[in-house]
Amino acid sequence: MRASIDTELRARPDQGIGLVLQAGRTVGSCLAANVLTPIIDHIEGDLPEISLTADSLKTVFRRNRGLAKGGQTVDLDRTGENAGTLFVPGKGTIGISGENRLIVIERLVTAHNNGPAPMATADLTKGFGEQSLANIFNQPLWNKLKADFVRSPKSGQWEIAI
Repeated sequence: MRASIDTELRARPDQGIGLVLQAGRTVGSCLAANVLTPIIDHIEGDLPEISLTADSLKTVFRRNRGLAKGGQTVDLDRTGENAGTLFVPGKGTIGISGENRLIVIERLVTAHNNGPAPMATADLTKGFGEQSLANIFNQPLWNKLKADFVRSPKSGQWEIAI
């Protein structure tokens, strides 16, 4: 049964990563390219009707989506209008907030997934005036990104650090 469901879910690769709620407790946190979780873990306490806890569903999804992607995909998951989470295999995740910041990170992720190819600083900051990357991100966040998530292979160029 599980093998047939796995096959059906893998036959829909254009659907993205999903969250599969299961009735029992099966070993594993993923099924095809989907996060797998027991529904019982997300039911709110003593309510007269069954109600799921959105926060616990979000937490399990965020914690296991990298594995569901195969563990090797660089991705920016937008979690709101001006917020997202950057996932870099082997590096972990980091929350990013602010539209300009998200645009810069999206440009880096797209370049990585299509190349990989370093991007010129001017291309990353295009449309933001004369702002530097340190100004766009603010120095503490930019330092964290440089320490763990992005690197400069040569002066004036940036790429995702894999």
